[in-house]
Amino acid sequence: MELMARLPEYLDQALARRVDFFQAMTKENTNCFRLFHGVVEGIPGLTIDLYGPVILVQTFAEPLNSMEIQRIEAYLRNGLAQFGILPNPCFFVVNHRNKPAGMNWDDWHQPEPAALAEQVILEMGARYVFKARHRGLDPLLFLDFRTGRRFIQQHAQGKTVLNLFAYTCGIGIAAMLGNAHGVLNIDFAGSALAYGQQNQKLNKIGDEFRIVQEDVFCALHQLADQPLKGKRARRTPQTQLSPQQFDWVVLDPPPWAKSPYGAVDVVRDYQSLFKPCLWVTKPQGQIMAVNNSAQVTMQAWLQILERCAAKAGSPLKKITTISPDPDFPSWDQHHPLKIAICEKA
Repeated sequence: MELMARLPEYLDQALARRVDFFQAMTKENTNCFRLFHGVVEGIPGLTIDLYGPVILVQTFAEPLNSMEIQRIEAYLRNGLAQFGILPNPCFFVVNHRNKPAGMNWDDWHQPEPAALAEQVILEMGARYVFKARHRGLDPLLFLDFRTGRRFIQQHAQGKTVLNLFAYTCGIGIAAMLGNAHGVLNIDFAGSALAYGQQNQKLNKIGDEFRIVQEDVFCALHQLADQPLKGKRARRTPQTQLSPQQFDWVVLDPPPWAKSPYGAVDVVRDYQSLFKPCLWVTKPQGQIMAVNNSAQVTMQAWLQILERCAAKAGSPLKKITTISPDPDFPSWDQHHPLKIAICEKA
């Protein structure tokens, strides 16, 4: 990587920009955040995050060589110590996300075994399981979505929450710590939901926090008491759900996915998910809609949401947008991650 020669300079600038942010996170009881956002801060294809005791370096284009890895580790340990945020113990892990089929993480970096063990990290006082390497590629907690979890935690008191594409149930945990009346978490991936169950136990949350393994399309039709049509109707749901409406619906789909019940495509067909969310949201209730595709602009996406709601006979009273925290800078404040709070009339 030709740009790696300037890495110390770029890292020094990135850490210096975050001084006030680090202090704010400490006060908020958060110990996981992004240290270096390479696409904006000088080296595209490189990100560096702190997850509790683990410094996680991720490369998305070209892998680092052993000399570069040693250089980054030494510089970060020294830099974080100077800013007073070096954890003890501190583990260092490098994951190359563009590894060819058949190659393992360890083909590039073999950290000490303790670095790959399960850790407990903190965000706004909530406790989450973290593993630097696990079955999937993505970290078990998406740090750029912190502002969404914070918003729910601040607005969930006494509310019922439906968490769709729940993954490891992070925003559901945040809602419960904000004294939500109850949360229903739905995802088709049992391996991700297993971590959600661990997060539930870590935070000592009871049965008002439900975790259901089911396809989101199927679950939404059941909750809305709407029959599935065509080929979808021939399939038997894994879980029987009774009709119900919620004060809050969180819709955070992956960019693209395919299931027997329908395809998820946040670029071309966000409406197919947003419309049934309107069905299961109470009057004056709110939907936190999320789109993490850089191919879609905020303005165009908000227009899609408004048109979809009007066409469904459930116009929106108000839409408020949320941006990621300062540890995820952007060139022009148009972040790939878009969060819209949609209030029903």
